[in-house]
Amino acid sequence: MSLHVEVLGSGAPLVMLHGWGMHGGIWSDTVERLAADFQVHNVDLPGHGYSKDVGWVERSDTHHSSGADDGYRCAQPILQAVVDELSSVFSEPINVCGWSLGGIIAQHWAARDPPRGAAGV
Repeated sequence: MSLHVEVLGSGAPLVMLHGWGMHGGIWSDTVERLAADFQVHNVDLPGHGYSKDVGWVERSDTHHSSGADDGYRCAQPILQAVVDELSSVFSEPINVCGWSLGGIIAQHWAARDPPRGAAGV
């Protein structure tokens, strides 16, 4: 998996993770302001913006599942793959800001690798 990441500014790293159906551009005004104090890494999640699709929508579709938890179980491998990719790109302690889907990914990342997370929003 390869995620598109735009980097702006300097300082402590801050990773921005957008919500479902969005792309990193949703943060554009915020990123410009934060870049005065942080090195902002604005991520396009798989299948969003400039990042390639990895079958996220097909595997997480709960409309045809047999129960409410099926969509989550189907999305779990992709969620872990995204966390793996983020962990491989960012090796130092970081700050993470996640909204909606981005927040879920940030929580999984923090739970799996607590020393790496400096702060979450």
